[in-house]
Amino acid sequence: MQDDTEAFLCRLRRAFASSDLEAATLRRYIDPRAPIHVARAPGRLDVMGGFADYSGSDALLLPTREACHAAVQITSTCETPALHVVSMHARVGRKPREFHVDMADIIRSDTRPVSLAHVKRLVQQAAQRSRREGQGNKEASTESSNGDGESAQGNKAEGLESDESEDEQREPHWSCYVVSCLVALAEHDPRACSAIKEKTLSVVVDSSVPKGQGASSSASLELATMGALIAATTKPTQGKLAEGESGVFRNSSPGSELGTTGTSASAIDYLTRANLCHLAEVYGVGAPCGVMDQIACAFGRKDAILRLSCRPARMRGHVGVPRGIRIWAIASGVKRSVAGNAYAAARVAAFMGKTVIKQILRMAMLLRDKEATLQTQTDHSTKSPEEPSKPSHRLPHDLLEGIGLMPKNCLLPEQASLEDSSVISFTNVLEAVKKADLAMQATASLNVSTVDKEVDHNHWIERALSGEDFYLTELSSEDFGVFQPFLPHRCFGFSFLEKFPEGHGDEATHIDPLVEYPIRSATAHPVHENARAKSLENLLLSVNNLRLPQREHLQASSPETLSRNQPAGIFEDPPEGMHLMLTAMAALMHASHSSYTACGLGCPEADKIVACVKKSSNLFGARLSGGGAGGAVCILGLDNREAQAEVRAIAARIGSTSHVFEGSSDGAESTGECTILNLTFGS
Repeated sequence: MQDDTEAFLCRLRRAFASSDLEAATLRRYIDPRAPIHVARAPGRLDVMGGFADYSGSDALLLPTREACHAAVQITSTCETPALHVVSMHARVGRKPREFHVDMADIIRSDTRPVSLAHVKRLVQQAAQRSRREGQGNKEASTESSNGDGESAQGNKAEGLESDESEDEQREPHWSCYVVSCLVALAEHDPRACSAIKEKTLSVVVDSSVPKGQGASSSASLELATMGALIAATTKPTQGKLAEGESGVFRNSSPGSELGTTGTSASAIDYLTRANLCHLAEVYGVGAPCGVMDQIACAFGRKDAILRLSCRPARMRGHVGVPRGIRIWAIASGVKRSVAGNAYAAARVAAFMGKTVIKQILRMAMLLRDKEATLQTQTDHSTKSPEEPSKPSHRLPHDLLEGIGLMPKNCLLPEQASLEDSSVISFTNVLEAVKKADLAMQATASLNVSTVDKEVDHNHWIERALSGEDFYLTELSSEDFGVFQPFLPHRCFGFSFLEKFPEGHGDEATHIDPLVEYPIRSATAHPVHENARAKSLENLLLSVNNLRLPQREHLQASSPETLSRNQPAGIFEDPPEGMHLMLTAMAALMHASHSSYTACGLGCPEADKIVACVKKSSNLFGARLSGGGAGGAVCILGLDNREAQAEVRAIAARIGSTSHVFEGSSDGAESTGECTILNLTFGS
């Protein structure tokens, strides 16, 4: 059992030995002598490729040490059956958040759940009722919970604050994630409906994954909740006592290989769970995300990077974090949201660009066929032989004007001023890409590993011309270079819809007519990001194959013990080949960060962190993690004491409360779930 899971169980047990507000709240909803089911899921760091998951990019993902725990208990009650959700405060003893809704509003009389599309409104209405009912005693609760004179500061995980800010009230309510998971499970497995119908369901969640910092706090909450719900709503067919834990048995054990289902009594494998959580977030919460985060939180492994191909979700194993290298992340302090405007605008713009590319391709093929027909007619009308014309593989520059393809009011390349911000941003991206290419070329003599490429027997062009869909990342950088000049730098939604009334082909998002979308940058990002992810994966595999000095490794050391007479690090003088690879890694990460900025997803705080890393001799690469527009900055560096000190110094410059992600842990599949038969046993 994980150490943080033990700590979570201790926190539940203290509710029956303490008298503070946390204990009083838990005692209202938890029966210590009834079985309670517990699951855990970590957050994740997006090392490369994650933001482009919806376009089919490869992604490199590392699970965090921070994690979310969920405990679920089903009880019969003489009162109205209800769902009670309690979200623990970051500080022990403080008043948790609460959410309540009648079970009849979730499970209908015909034993079927409500639609996921109605969950968000259902939760909002229930939350508003709770606010009105709790308005009378709010002042008394606040005074009691803050009696020590301290304010609730620090990084909060999903739903950990005791009060909601105005910004949070505009976002999806924190409990919407829990309710959406319950509904998604009930839709998938009717047994869940039968298990909770006319019963009271209590859910307690506690997360150490900072909210809104690009570390998948929502996905970890969903996976933990889903695991506990599955354990609670399915009677285990087999179980055994966990070693050293009386009154606790495992409800599922981890699979031996990546992607296996494990021996779960519920027969719901972890890939299905991840997909259910993804459906819950997209259609229940209303966040247009891919399934990448849920996959990473489920199948991550400690000190290993998950290699994921997001087409839509194919796991390709893990690559260990190379000896001598360490991965951190610093929270920028700027809160981000998958449901936020910047992320949605960048995603919409990418699908707009793909729509334009498909139209350009179709029109180009029509013009080519027309030219071929005219040429054939000319050949037949003339008797004298002529030199055969060479087929042209380039799109004519007057194509857009000739077919009236692009919508009005678009900023085309020839219309853009050199001072225009979108042009400047895209120019910076191209420069960063060139630097990354040069850095990769410098490693050519080192026999850098290459990821096996699949043979595409059904090329994306053939599918596009036949009306089938394709991923942007199926275009190579060379392919994209053909279409790039014809993509507008930016375009208003209403202008795009004038020429493409059928929309942009993404069911998870909608086009806002009044928003100006960065089409060129957002379309270029997934194409180049996919190439960067493959290159970084190659470099990581190659570093693992280098023969490095056998020195004590600090990766397994806890940050708290770094000051205790430990060696200076793995490398006092890294090999020349290592230097070249680190330089290439840095160039790839910095190119990715520049691309985020060009898509409108950068922020000054993140830029400041990246600038500090560039000046370091022990840290060699940094980029925004996840969906950008705030969140955390992922950092690669040497695994030594100096690098550790520099990371903490950078975090201190950003702000005294900046969270530093360091270390990792196993995903939900590896940790499984446990059932506590008696919470007071041994206490």
